[in-house]
Amino acid sequence: MIPAAYVYTGRMKKGGENKRDGANRYAHVMMKTSGNKKREGANRYVPNVRRLTHAAIVAAIYAALTVLLAPISFAQQQVRVAEALSVLPAFMPAAVPGLFVGCLLANVVSAFGLPDIIFGSLATLLSALLTRAAARFLEGRSLILRVLIIPFPAVAVNTVVIGAMLSVIADIPFPAAALGVMAGQALSCYGLGAPLYVAMHKYMERTGRRYDL
Repeated sequence: MIPAAYVYTGRMKKGGENKRDGANRYAHVMMKTSGNKKREGANRYVPNVRRLTHAAIVAAIYAALTVLLAPISFAQQQVRVAEALSVLPAFMPAAVPGLFVGCLLANVVSAFGLPDIIFGSLATLLSALLTRAAARFLEGRSLILRVLIIPFPAVAVNTVVIGAMLSVIADIPFPAAALGVMAGQALSCYGLGAPLYVAMHKYMERTGRRYDL
């Protein structure tokens, strides 16, 4: 026969062990949950950092190309090579603020001064937003259709806005100013931007990446 005191002591010991096991399991679960939350919080910042980096790169390239090619970037009959980047919003949202900031920085050295800084940058922002909207609308459509439409917003918006600005500042008829801007934009956006769009599209297909729409 087992003494009652021994049985009682054993039960107390076993109960204490169960409590410690339960406390250890609870602590383990809480530490694991806390670690998961920290990782999830850190992961939420990764896309933001990546998009900020992309925007900065786009802005730097746009500004550098425009300033380096200033003689043809700010003339009345201008061909802004950096406008080839106007197709980038079709692939990544960070290109929208990137193009806006890049144009804003580049236009600081414009001979047309504050009007070009304001209206030129806003025209670039509007065209970038329209390009992104067009890319969403055309998702899944034929490549030829997208190549024809994606560069169009940058051509159309700048033709109207920059054409009107040049007409007022340079005192030239709006049709002449608009035609000059349209020709330069078409050369940049279709002559350079369209091939860039096709190259990026094929690269994404080859690597299995998706449009960041």
